[in-house]
Formats: sequence, structure tokens, C-alpha cells
Amino acid sequence: MTTASSAQAPGAATPLFDGRRLQLKTDTFAQYIVRGDDTSSTGLVVSTLRAEGRLLTRIYRMNNEATPQYDSIVDRLSDLHPVAHAMYSDVVSTRVRFAGGAVTGWVRVPNGDTISADMSVPPDVYNAASFDVLVRASPLRDGLELNLSGFRAGPGAVVAMRGRVTGSASVDDRSCWVFKGYNGGVPVVFWIDKETRALRRMTMHFKPDEIYLLAARPPRVAPFTDTEKQGLIVTDQALRLTEFAVVVPLPKGSFARDSKLQTIMSGSLGDRADLFTWAMTDSMRPGFAVIVEVLKGFRGTEAAFRAFIKTTWGRGFSREQGWEIIEDSVYWAGRRREYRMSIRNPQGLAIACRCIPSPPLQSPAVVACVQTISGEKDEVELVLGGLAFDARH
Repeated sequence: MTTASSAQAPGAATPLFDGRRLQLKTDTFAQYIVRGDDTSSTGLVVSTLRAEGRLLTRIYRMNNEATPQYDSIVDRLSDLHPVAHAMYSDVVSTRVRFAGGAVTGWVRVPNGDTISADMSVPPDVYNAASFDVLVRASPLRDGLELNLSGFRAGPGAVVAMRGRVTGSASVDDRSCWVFKGYNGGVPVVFWIDKETRALRRMTMHFKPDEIYLLAARPPRVAPFTDTEKQGLIVTDQALRLTEFAVVVPLPKGSFARDSKLQTIMSGSLGDRADLFTWAMTDSMRPGFAVIVEVLKGFRGTEAAFRAFIKTTWGRGFSREQGWEIIEDSVYWAGRRREYRMSIRNPQGLAIACRCIPSPPLQSPAVVACVQTISGEKDEVELVLGGLAFDARH
């Protein structure tokens, strides 16, 4: 049996946790609440791991009907010692940094008050929000046991994180290690792919009769066909998505498809099979971009529209990060059914977005979004305001 303390003994050649053992990619999870025999879907979770020099960053977007949440968690790549954690939700937000045996930062509670999160912590404390990543980055094998201290950013407390590998199981035809333990008193189970170290399934037992479940196999979606992906026509006046009857007017310029920006935008949205991105930039105006996204398989309801917006837009932009939020609104009344977002930062970067659902009789039902990056006010409104579905299609 291997424990955390023995694996980190003085003079150990290899750290217990090593972020270089992990695959740097984006994973999408279906999110459920299980109560007895009743299982309710509550949304999606998109988790992205990326390395930036000596740091490992995880961007974690959680959507559910009650409390959508965005986390940016930074740990040291070589040993996963914590560096920083920013979390934003409609209920509570926090930003903390770890250095020199101390945590510094703040917590904003629902009534708007900001509370200092400054406190001393043990030198070997980890971030409690990284528990599953710590387990995945450990030397996984039968009998591995971990006993750790973790800092929980929301309540600003040090909690115990412990557990062990209890055996193996198959999840979606993948052989997984099963790790059972506790994170601050909350029972958790992780199913970790033996080959890739990807998290395949996770449960958290918050209440005696309620289990929170993440499953790496998302609900069945309507994937895009090659014809739909290639059905983009760009003229000197507009771009059209022929398979979805979407039209977006363009200001005068020289727009061309930008595959690099398209890849970046697709990754930021979770690389979902039911969501596709087309990105264009103007060679005459460096820095000006127009991006179109289409969600395929829209259920046509206000609740579904709002859930899509919460999952996809605005979670990574906040006033605490320096963004000025000019508009972030959903409209669903009468004939006006749209989402609008407009933000900018102190460096002058401006981002604006508008999303609209397809007409009731269109098949497949979709949501179309257009986003601009920088650009003059009149140009931006021409693009956003002109987004429409072509009734002649």
C-alpha cells in the first residue's frame, strides 16, 4: 500500500502528483441528480486542462438550472501544489492565491458583501477543488491510498481529502480504476480510465438520499454532417449557412475563414458534437473577427434556450477579471426571442454576441449565434442585428 506521506518522503526522486501524466484536452460530462430510482438530468459540465509553462490550468464550466458556475483553477504542473483559484457563480464568488504557507484573497457572498479569505495553511495543503485531478495525476495502482489536506475556497476552510483505489470496473467499455474516498466529509467515487487517466464517471454523496453524478457520455445529440459543416458561403455582403438558412450581413472588407480561430473557439465551447463554429477574420482590419455558432437539436423552449446560454456564454467574463459588462440579457417575450451580450476590457478589446432560435417549423431546430471581436459600433450592430433565418429557404 502506498500513502501520500510515504511517497513524499524526503529525498523522493519523483513527486507523488505529476500533472504531466494527464492528457491536455476538453471533456464534456452529463450532469445528473439521483434520488432513489429517480435520475434527473441537470445540464452539462465542460472541463478543459491546459499547460502554460510551469502551470496546469483547469477551466471548469458547470451548468445547472439552479447555480451555473465557472472555475479557473491553477496548480503547479510538476507536483500540483496550488497556485490560484477563481470561482464565479450566481450564489458566491471567490478569488484566492496560494504562496508561502498562506492563502490570500476574498469571497463574495449572496448579499454582495466581500469577506477576506486570508489565512495560514499547512505547507502541504492542496486545492480541494483539484481532488479528482490529484488522484488522476498520482501513480495509480491497486492499493494506492491518499491522505491529504485541501483548502476549500468557498467556505475558506482546510478539509481532509482521503481515499484509496478499491479495484477496477468497466465504464462505457473502458477499463477504469475505482477510487473511493471523502472530500471534506463528502463521499466521492472516481472512475479513472486506466489508459488515458481521463475521468469517466464521478459521484458525490451530498445527502443521504441524493447523489450528484457526472458521466463522460453526454446525452444523445444530433451531430453535424460534413455537408452541414461545409455549407458556408461568404460574399462581399453576407455569409450564409445554406443547410440552416442562417444569414449574417457583413460590413465592407475582405473576410475569409480563419481555421486557427475556429479551433480556439470550438475548444472554448467544449468541442460538442451538437455545436459547430465557423470563424472569419478581415484581412483589411487585423483584430476584427466574426464568429458564427449553431446549436443543432434545439428543443424549442425558453428553459432550453436559457440553459444553452448559461452553458455557453458569459461564464468566463466577469467584472472581477476586468471586463465591463455592458449587456448580458435573455429576451423571451412575444416575438422577441434572443440573447445579447456586450463586454469590453481596459485594453480596448470588445466582444459582442447575439443568439436567436430558429422559426417553429424549421427542421432541424437550431439556435444561431453570431459573435464579433472588436470592430466599430455601427459595424458590430450591422452584424449582430442582421442575424436572421432566411424565410425563403
